[in-house]
Amino acid sequence: MGIAALYAGVFDERIKQVILNNPPGSHWQGSALLNVLRVTDIAEVAGALAPRRLVSLTRLPDPFEYTRSIYRLQRASGQFIQSPSLPQALEVSRFRF
Repeated sequence: MGIAALYAGVFDERIKQVILNNPPGSHWQGSALLNVLRVTDIAEVAGALAPRRLVSLTRLPDPFEYTRSIYRLQRASGQFIQSPSLPQALEVSRFRF
């Protein structure tokens, strides 16, 4: 589901954050989309989200180093993070219920 959110974020700037949980490193390993590999792969799409917030709940596969470099070029390294839990990723503590 997180991969579809990446694509949605690229096309809709109202999406300010995408949270990934154990994403594949490539469409070869999952999230097959018809003919997408002719144009791009997951790490490149994730990089296109920069400078918006991209959070991973798990360790990202090696291809995401490409994503990290794009975030650095956009001076948005602080927006590309790993969070230990979903509540922290959502920054639940900053909201009052």
